[in-house]
Amino acid sequence: MINFRKLFNKKPTTGNKEREDTFPPNLLISTEDRETKIKEIDEQFFSLLLGVHSQLDVDLNSFEKSSIIRLNNLIKNKTELQKKMPRLPLILPKIMSVLKADNSTALDVANIIEEDPVLVADVIRLTNSPIYKTKEKITSLEQATVIIGRAGLQRLVTCALLKPILSAKGGHFTQLSSGLTWELSEKVSIAVFNLCEDDDENKFHAYLAGLLQNLGLTIGLKVLDSEFDASEAPHSRQFLKVFDNLCQIISLEIAKSWSMSDRIVNAFSAIVNTDTSKTSSDLHVNLYIANTLAKAQIISDKINLTPFNSEIMLNNKTCQKCIDSLIAINYKIS
Repeated sequence: MINFRKLFNKKPTTGNKEREDTFPPNLLISTEDRETKIKEIDEQFFSLLLGVHSQLDVDLNSFEKSSIIRLNNLIKNKTELQKKMPRLPLILPKIMSVLKADNSTALDVANIIEEDPVLVADVIRLTNSPIYKTKEKITSLEQATVIIGRAGLQRLVTCALLKPILSAKGGHFTQLSSGLTWELSEKVSIAVFNLCEDDDENKFHAYLAGLLQNLGLTIGLKVLDSEFDASEAPHSRQFLKVFDNLCQIISLEIAKSWSMSDRIVNAFSAIVNTDTSKTSSDLHVNLYIANTLAKAQIISDKINLTPFNSEIMLNNKTCQKCIDSLIAINYKIS
């Protein structure tokens, strides 16, 4: 098994230039009609995710209480949490190892991808998506690997391997939200990739972190499924805040279990603890911004948001990188 810490670990560098020393950053999205704050975006997104009309300032109901207790106990019991965690796709370390080798070729990559017929189909399908703008339809795997290149393959293959995990369906809440969970992860990864001002290797770290950051949601939603009897719904703002934080903690534990780089683990830890001392990079700031942009784009109809009538203020300054990132996630890629 490849050690991901050695494979992905690079010296962290500064990402978004508009950050301050405080975390979370001051982010405000202004449209033609109104100003939308992060709290409002979070509430609307989670209402959409959980199938409720709105979040209310009310006490926790019995369903919310039992779900939070169950999640807290799961986080404390590392053995049980490990059992609930999705498994790292075994083919991913092999592909990353080949992509890292300076003398590797498209054929070398294609030979590994061929071990997984579903992945072959995904790579060819995604190569033919609008993002690559190929003049003719791509039909062979080797042709696809040549067109995409190493950096593109890193993102495309990782995306294809993680999509089934983030799209899993089961009970009431996982069935209701599986498409949204994947859409959020996909858009966060694209946004944070665009926000990161770095070389291809470290931009891939950001992309990978964007895909992984909401993996905890998949476990959190399954816990809600197990506690749900259709008599009560998750309506309280207090529950929303606690549930989101617990899912972020689970994402952090998954990143550790999968031996992700210190940079990714530290960024997740900083988000959980709202503490910049946990990391020396700006990845956590960019992830926080990317999550907000992705959620805003998903609920764009409700907040009248398009990249062309929006101004994004980061720490009281117009953030062009944020606007560019919003444009990048404005359409569904896969």
